[in-house]
Amino acid sequence: MEEKELQELFCTKIGLESSRFKRKMLSQEPEKIFASAYQIDSMISIYELLLEISQEIGKEKLKNLLVFPNLLAFLYERWLKAEDSHTEELEHALKETISELQGAYGKVRTENREEQAA
Repeated sequence: MEEKELQELFCTKIGLESSRFKRKMLSQEPEKIFASAYQIDSMISIYELLLEISQEIGKEKLKNLLVFPNLLAFLYERWLKAEDSHTEELEHALKETISELQGAYGKVRTENREEQAA
């Protein structure tokens, strides 16, 4: 089988898994869907990334991934166990932005006082 055919089959496989996950989620109550927002976002991201990298994976890896059951769910579970600095990066960015806002606010207050004094 040609590599291009394997890529197409792989993309079809993960597309079907994604559709099955979506149907499952949409059959849930709204509260359950809302509670699953991170999982939904992660599964979509994993699916999209796999589509992108499917052209780079190579023939042998594609063959192995084609027969791997519930690949998206497996990769999501592995992602949950991975060390992630996302929260720390977000916290750092928030603190930095708050400091910048505080500085800008202080500058505006100073300018307003100067205008009122003049």
